[in-house]
Amino acid sequence: MSETPSTTLQPRTSQAQLFMAMPMLFGALLMASVMVLGGLVWMGGTPTGPRVTITLQGSCAAEAGAMVESRVSAMGLGAPVVEAQGDDLRVTVTLPGLDEARERTALPALLGQAGRLAVRDGGELVLDSEGVHSAGLQLDENGSAMAVVEMTKPAAAVVDARIRASPDGALSIWLDGVQVADRPNTMLIDGTALRIIGADSTPKVRMAQAADQVILLQHGPLPCDLAVGSVVEVQPGS
Repeated sequence: MSETPSTTLQPRTSQAQLFMAMPMLFGALLMASVMVLGGLVWMGGTPTGPRVTITLQGSCAAEAGAMVESRVSAMGLGAPVVEAQGDDLRVTVTLPGLDEARERTALPALLGQAGRLAVRDGGELVLDSEGVHSAGLQLDENGSAMAVVEMTKPAAAVVDARIRASPDGALSIWLDGVQVADRPNTMLIDGTALRIIGADSTPKVRMAQAADQVILLQHGPLPCDLAVGSVVEVQPGS
């Protein structure tokens, strides 16, 4: 009686293993290479740029101080000092020194941006910042970055019901009145996680946008928008 030959799986060669690991390897390298959130914010190392005082102005300056300080801490800026003076919030930090011109403009604006989330079904509001539990940065299977909002369970239930009720529709995702993503209802939400996937597929741009969105959503919204009054260079140690 003859036996049917058994099939023995051969171990993958080192080249095959490397090929299979490439998406994860690319994602890890992408994360490690991003030294600035949104092309601006230092992620590690020692900031080498000038020390500046950023003055943010608004009626909620004193109330927003702790949240702005959390943003500064998340950005990893050097030796931060945050002080409220009436309607002014003075933020003294050492800049990363990678792109000084942009760091003196876009970075202060990010610190003062309110960070209000709105998810809409047409003109109807489905989710706002009150339904957000936390936010984080993740990579998809292709190594592309995205901001992921963790909703509260009640908020997630509302969003899930709306998606299931209109499978051919779409939800639009807005941040401070600017649409940042369109989300087709063909994708169901994963538990309480809502992914924000921008239209731009360029890895560097996607990483920059997602990182900025996480800063705003994780440390926001501010009670009001804070306008940038001035950015003044100061002596080291100030």
